[in-house]
Amino acid sequence: MNILLIEDNPVILKLMEYTCGYEKHTFKSAMTGSEGMKYLEQNQFDLVISDENLPEIKGHQIAKWMRQDTRYKEVPLILISVEQNHQLFAELSTNGSINMFIPKPFTIPQLTSALNMVRLVQFPLKVEVETIEIDTKDIELVDEEDLVLEV
Repeated sequence: MNILLIEDNPVILKLMEYTCGYEKHTFKSAMTGSEGMKYLEQNQFDLVISDENLPEIKGHQIAKWMRQDTRYKEVPLILISVEQNHQLFAELSTNGSINMFIPKPFTIPQLTSALNMVRLVQFPLKVEVETIEIDTKDIELVDEEDLVLEV
């Protein structure tokens, strides 16, 4: 997946970059909301992960802006925050502005799980099953439980 990371804390941003790289995702990083919005307008992303408490523009404002623009309306957004504003995050989840909320501090396995969930929703596994026909005259019953195919 191609992921946009928006986080103003350089340590947390490095953790997110490391996780995305390790999971073989491509990513672009922004340290402000306005920089992230600029990258969104210039590139195509499969996922946006944004901090709530950013300089200039808050994460929930980015989420609402994305949902109002047809270019980004379907792009999943994971909001991360140290804040525990349950009312805001519940409202954003209910109205479809965000797809997931991850509280800080989070671990690499938590972020990896979130990435995998989004990947499965965005890019479901496609399995093709091929049916083969076997002529039953080629099957010899050896034992009641075992079948042997003679070629």
